[in-house]
Amino acid sequence: MEKKSLSAHPYNSENDVGKVFLLFLIGAIYGIVSILLQRLNSSFPPHVILILMLFTLISIWAAIPASYRLWLRPGIEVYADGLHYTDRRKTQFWRWEEMDDFRSYGASSWQMGRYCLYHQGQRILILDERFLRAIELVNHVLSELQKQRGYERVLGRNETLYLGRLQIQRAGLHLNNEQIRWSEMSMIWQKTHFTEIQIDRKQQKPIKLNVHGLPDAPLLIQFISLTVENLKKSPTKVIWPANKPKPPLLEAQLIQRNIVLPLLLASLGLAVSGIILSYGVVNSWQYHLIDARWLLQGWSALIIPGISLSVFITAVRDLLENPRLVLDEISLHRYTRSGETHWRWLDISEVNVIRAYRWFIRPSIGLALKDNTGATVLVVDNRYSEMPLLSNTVREVYTNALLPIWRERFAQGERLTFSRLALDSSGLYIGDKSHAWETIGAFEVTNIGGETHLVIYNTDNKRLLATPIFTVSNLYILTFLLQEQLDSRKQAAGTGE
Repeated sequence: MEKKSLSAHPYNSENDVGKVFLLFLIGAIYGIVSILLQRLNSSFPPHVILILMLFTLISIWAAIPASYRLWLRPGIEVYADGLHYTDRRKTQFWRWEEMDDFRSYGASSWQMGRYCLYHQGQRILILDERFLRAIELVNHVLSELQKQRGYERVLGRNETLYLGRLQIQRAGLHLNNEQIRWSEMSMIWQKTHFTEIQIDRKQQKPIKLNVHGLPDAPLLIQFISLTVENLKKSPTKVIWPANKPKPPLLEAQLIQRNIVLPLLLASLGLAVSGIILSYGVVNSWQYHLIDARWLLQGWSALIIPGISLSVFITAVRDLLENPRLVLDEISLHRYTRSGETHWRWLDISEVNVIRAYRWFIRPSIGLALKDNTGATVLVVDNRYSEMPLLSNTVREVYTNALLPIWRERFAQGERLTFSRLALDSSGLYIGDKSHAWETIGAFEVTNIGGETHLVIYNTDNKRLLATPIFTVSNLYILTFLLQEQLDSRKQAAGTGE
């Protein structure tokens, strides 16, 4: 019987295509600018030639291994008993028990953090952004290796685990002649792809520890973190995390191909505008007079480079950060080349529908997440793959996590505010006007004039409100509470009859 794959992670070609394309882009810009300068009877200054040569060498350095990977097209499949790796040259299978070491290395300017698997001291596989859904792949490996290691059984025998200078014992952690009991820890932060951890302690200064490249560092960090989380659920007893963590619900990554064309157009806009402006200034200096015609063309060209520069900076920032989003039932994680940021759903105060403007063109629908201080911590828009599934998953998970809290606040008589709308046990408030629940008939989210609106009707089917959904905070929480109140009123009215 053929074994069933738990997950497949084919080759992620977008990163390497971008590196190869960068080399052709620099060559194209160089050629176009050279032709224009020749027509203007000018040439490149020496320092510009040196800069172009430097960029070309960097591009070649990145493009050669990228081209090789494009030819190899590696892929990984995860099975219950191991990992299956395949490319154009070879096919290999490693069982989980053969992987005796798992290390993490920090991000560089060209790649996310690397996770390396070892067998008897020899590196057998590198897990990085070459593979689609790389974070999901790493989580699968972590979960399976956790079961193989059996750290809870080791500590149960009063043995000690070592993570560099950090000793993990049954009673807690031991670092620099200081004992930290499990009950003293409040949070374990994983930073820069498992290469640094921060241990927050109750009413004490946190401890930071660099674990870059240490044996089994990702596994031990995850074990410590899960132990502290389980201790919060059962404060009187340390519960070892014997069960593997739940896999993420969804992973979304930056769609890099959507950035290539704006980056190309922005680069050409900057190059052409720079030539026009520079030639106008040089022409004025050459004849020792102010040539109004050239200066007029030069200053008018500032509009184009202004827009081009804004698009160029945004595109380059997105390419360098290469953000990825991973959602689970407890938190939302954002991975970039420089590290990881995560937010618990309970720490998110609002999930609002917004117009997401990209590249000065027609806006798309996105979500803005705000923390308890009211600051926007993340925007989910069409930069990421898996849209609109990503948007629907964020909405569903956030609502499931926060709706019980909002229901409890409502039951306690608190007035809940959603921008210009508010509601409590006595009725609905729209601006300065109040409407008893008995007068509210229905509501809907519908399209009016090409824009999505929230529309609320009274019992006579007259509109009480029609407002764009972008103007309502926590729209999904509001619609759930509205529907529950309307259903309960109808049920009460039916029972009374």
